[in-house]
Amino acid sequence: MGSPAVYSGVITNYGSAFVLDRADGGTFDLVSMDAAAFSSAGGYRAFNVYGYKPSTPGYVLKSVTLDASYQTLETLSFDSAFTGLNKIVFSSVYAQVDNINLSVAAVPEAETYALMLAGLGLVGFATRRRQ
Repeated sequence: MGSPAVYSGVITNYGSAFVLDRADGGTFDLVSMDAAAFSSAGGYRAFNVYGYKPSTPGYVLKSVTLDASYQTLETLSFDSAFTGLNKIVFSSVYAQVDNINLSVAAVPEAETYALMLAGLGLVGFATRRRQ
């Protein structure tokens, strides 16, 4: 598994959103995140997370009403519907996000490929020699 990245941000404009995606266009899984509202008024506590899936294509949505004791971070966990995403959009009126936990598939290192190819070469050589 790769190293986790840390991101924190504040959504401060009515109806605004921000996007989180991979620079290389690859996919990732959204595991969890912390969020808090900046107002205890009902309309200001709505928080939406859209996950875009390139395989479907389409999106998954999780809508949450954040805690009325605003400015207290609460942890949001995401299920298997939020796997294989290439983009996440967070939408709210006034919200704070922190500790976004993503899971990204590890990329095999070059040494792993070299070792695998050497092993396959030896197996091929041994098979040919037996014939």
